[in-house]
Amino acid sequence: MVMDQFPMFRLATLMARQLSSPIAARIKRYAVSHPRFGAEVCVRLASAFHRCEWVARAWALRLAGAPLPSSARAPPLPANTAVNLGGDLLGELILFLIGSLIIIFEVNRQANKQEDKELSLKSQWLAIALSLEELQREVAAQQVDISRLHAALIALQADRDRDHDHDGDGDKDPKRTSLAPEHQPHFEPFNNNQKSQT
Repeated sequence: MVMDQFPMFRLATLMARQLSSPIAARIKRYAVSHPRFGAEVCVRLASAFHRCEWVARAWALRLAGAPLPSSARAPPLPANTAVNLGGDLLGELILFLIGSLIIIFEVNRQANKQEDKELSLKSQWLAIALSLEELQREVAAQQVDISRLHAALIALQADRDRDHDHDGDGDKDPKRTSLAPEHQPHFEPFNNNQKSQT
């Protein structure tokens, strides 16, 4: 997607660069036309920034060994300079807050996207694991069927062998064995002339 190739924080940086000067100029004009706003917001903000900057420079000079009294204070800023500096600082602060919100939104969006991707991968792996378990159950059931069929075939083969052995023994039954010719009884033929002579 285009948003993935052009992240939101880059867009926020570009927007801040393009809008910083117009917003600062508009704030300055508003501060000039509204003295209360200029005195309450711009001048106070500029004075606080000026004092912080002056204290930081004083500490740097003391660390460098420059003689500077500890009771020295920052000189006050002129009104016009304070209004201009306060307008610039307020514009930069507004743009910084907007850019920070955009970056936070982008980071959260990327985190949610990564989380969705991880959940999708976990779902795919879970589906694969369930499929493997199902295949294992099917293979186990088929193994049971194969073992049952194998046992049935062995039993059937044993029955056939038993029947074959029984048929072979029946051919050798002594009751069905015929007598030899010399042991067979001899019967004389009956003659009618012999009966008349008696």
